Amino acid sequence: MKWTMSGGERTRVAEEVARYLLRAIFDRTFRPGDRLPSERSLAERLGVNRASLREAIKRLELMGLVKTRQGDGTRVLDFMSSAGLELLQLLIPHAARESSRLLRDLFEVRMVLGREMARLAAARRVPEDMAELRRVQGAAVACRGEPLELLVVDTELFAVLGRATRNRVAQLLANSIHTSVKRHPELFVRAMPEPEETLAYHSELIDAIQAGDAQVAAESTERYLAAMMARLESQKT
Repeated sequence: MKWTMSGGERTRVAEEVARYLLRAIFDRTFRPGDRLPSERSLAERLGVNRASLREAIKRLELMGLVKTRQGDGTRVLDFMSSAGLELLQLLIPHAARESSRLLRDLFEVRMVLGREMARLAAARRVPEDMAELRRVQGAAVACRGEPLELLVVDTELFAVLGRATRNRVAQLLANSIHTSVKRHPELFVRAMPEPEETLAYHSELIDAIQAGDAQVAAESTERYLAAMMARLESQKT
């Protein structure tokens, strides 16, 4: 199928080519082990120059999606075995096609991570963290009647919780989940409980962290996120 690129400088074109190839890999048009068409034929098919195509393929290699070998061309890798967390943002738009499996996986990780982050935050928080947590709590109260806005604020609190752990890896993971929700709130909002339940959780969590009660902070977080997972499961079709 002929695919024509929209114009722009080489970097922009390379980004568009990379997105197109990403969709083809995620949709299994190109499966793990498949060799991509030759550089010349693929460039002609997409209507781009070979320099832009090479740049796009380098991006895919950095993501762990393909591997180019001299004499063998470029083959598609099993990205679930070779890719890293950076791929999450690109996979999220495909979540609806997977009957929410990816969303469930994400909530499961958030629950496990959130429980331990709450425990660490209760032990390591500093006054600046408490000020940020209270600020986000106030923002949640202000948007309680707007489900999408409350969802985004709820995960912003999760990101602030990550910073309060003083663990850089936890912070990056929490930021990545928060970014995923901000970009695609419509995919996540169906898991949100009633606003009163979310606000009650925020209050219990923040009070526990303020008091240095790691056990209550961890248990309340696990209970809240487990309820979100259950809600998501109950709505799966």
